Amino acid sequence: MKDSWGPLKALVVASVINGVGDVILCLYLSYGIAGATWAKMVSQVVAGLMMIEALKDKGYNGYVIVVPSPTELFQIFKLTSPVFIMMMSKVKFCSLLMYIATSMGTQTVVEHQVLQEQLFPGYSPRFFSPDPHVMKEMHKVLLPYFIALSMTTSTQLRK
Repeated sequence: MKDSWGPLKALVVASVINGVGDVILCLYLSYGIAGATWAKMVSQVVAGLMMIEALKDKGYNGYVIVVPSPTELFQIFKLTSPVFIMMMSKVKFCSLLMYIATSMGTQTVVEHQVLQEQLFPGYSPRFFSPDPHVMKEMHKVLLPYFIALSMTTSTQLRK
């Protein structure tokens, strides 16, 4: 549709809602990971509604569900299959990590979840969990975590 402003606005608003929600719910109201989850959920709902409104501004009704024709399905498949395969691989990998963390006990699951939620786990480990054991374990994996994040970013880039 050659509309980059609609998604950009939705992304900015969602990021602000998520960040402010994290600070209020986690830092001031001490809801921890549950607060971060609520902030993320609200930000995603708002972003989705903003995207639907952007469609409405272009003359489309984003609330209508239409079954695509076989030709349209094939076109969608051609356009989205590389991204679909990449995203499914990512979901499978994250599910495998969660399965392994779960099999290692409750404490490991908590540490895994806290690391998944934080952007700067080395600087603000108390933001999502005040447990000293969780913070100690997080500091043990900071270097491999940083390397993994760095490598993930480079694999997402396209030529």
